[in-house]
Amino acid sequence: MSNIFSTGLIVIVNSIYEEVLLTGYFFKRFEKYHPVVIIIFSFIIRASYHSYQGWAKLPMVFIMALVFGVYYIKFK
Repeated sequence: MSNIFSTGLIVIVNSIYEEVLLTGYFFKRFEKYHPVVIIIFSFIIRASYHSYQGWAKLPMVFIMALVFGVYYIKFK
């Protein structure tokens, strides 16, 4: 039972960390650039560590980078 809890906790913490780092930090750090450039940059970073899933998953990674980027721009 503790393995399930530990795995769930790691998944949640990793997801939050990933979004805070890529969406929050990068958008704040590079705010002098156009938002489209930042979204593309965040996609490249995401793609670099999700590439182990194969090229077929990259469109989904791009969609998520786009969704999180637009959400951040709209509600920051």
